[in-house]
Amino acid sequence: FVISSAVNDKDLIFKGVDNSSVITALTLDMSDAGKATFNSSVVAGGSVQAQLAGFFLTENTTNAFSISSNGANGLLKIRDEYNSADRFTIAQNGNIDIAGNLTVQGGQITTGNTSGDHSKFGTDGSGHTFIDASTSGGSLFLQAGGTTKVAMNSTGNVGIGTTSPDNKLHVSSSSSGVVAKITGPNAYNSESGISLAVDRAKISGVMEGSGGTPGAMLQFH
Repeated sequence: FVISSAVNDKDLIFKGVDNSSVITALTLDMSDAGKATFNSSVVAGGSVQAQLAGFFLTENTTNAFSISSNGANGLLKIRDEYNSADRFTIAQNGNIDIAGNLTVQGGQITTGNTSGDHSKFGTDGSGHTFIDASTSGGSLFLQAGGTTKVAMNSTGNVGIGTTSPDNKLHVSSSSSGVVAKITGPNAYNSESGISLAVDRAKISGVMEGSGGTPGAMLQFH
């Protein structure tokens, strides 16, 4: 069954009557390769396939967001046609590229296997931001320049310069020199330092290490 027109570059127009009013339901523009313009919404009972350019989410292709797919490369793309810029891309390997800021309203971002080892970042609904390394005995690493600078293990020990802290605070350095520094204001009657407060316990300084001259020392100035 074929509907055709022998008139050159003229439209095919489908009309009907709605509540005693004549409406144009569909226009096929033969001067634009059969471009279809519907008067109202389009409802599909099955799948809809778009070949070549893809879908345009507006009334025209100038002020549009388009959705396109490259089957050969497995690429899905949302593009801002007005500014000629790709905004959201999903690659064949599952990588997602977002050109702009990502805002998650009232939610959390989870990476990894949610039924096993994974990590979460988000808010808890009480105004607190959290980073959770939800792994079995795993640690939380903060990295800079591709290497771990600060680590916190599952018991709450924090390490600076080490990924295996064995105390509540473990500072490690592989070279000689100062590993911790406290500075304060250069003002009369000002104070800077470390406050040690314990209940019914003693505060002690422990020297560990050996070798070299003079060896391990605990110094107070």
